[in-house]
Amino acid sequence: SDVVLRDLKLNACETGIRLSQPGASGSQIVMEDVRIAGTGEGIVCETCTDVVIRRARLEAINQRTGKLGVGFFFGATTTGVVIEDSEMTDSSANGIVSEGKEIFVSNSAIHQLTGSPVKLSNGGTVNNCDLRGNRLPPALRGGGTYRWRGTLTEYEEIDADGFGFQMVYDAKNS
Repeated sequence: SDVVLRDLKLNACETGIRLSQPGASGSQIVMEDVRIAGTGEGIVCETCTDVVIRRARLEAINQRTGKLGVGFFFGATTTGVVIEDSEMTDSSANGIVSEGKEIFVSNSAIHQLTGSPVKLSNGGTVNNCDLRGNRLPPALRGGGTYRWRGTLTEYEEIDADGFGFQMVYDAKNS
């Protein structure tokens, strides 16, 4: 039920860490001091609850099968994710992609990506992060409440109006 992963170094894998926790309640996943490099995907949690990731370092997350790689991916049924004091850099990938709810990212640096540093679909909080030097902007989809505090953002490609976020709204959730 409870999973703790500490002091791991993973290189040249298809996926660094893939976790699934279907139907689990009252359990938690904790990852600390994890280093992942040269993979197509970094950390994937498709059906998890109560995930805490601290001091993860991801680099050289690369393009696979014609698509951008992904550093952190959380599926639609994932809830209660905390990412703290982590870094992702030098990657042909998107940074944090969450289709789930209750994601909190704090004191982390996600930079030098060809994709978006953060793509959230159902709300979340991004607090005191450095998202500078990415090719694409953060993407916040309709369907949740967002809190964005003390976070630095810059990117290479901007829309015609020069706005800092790409926001996509579904008609039913706008």
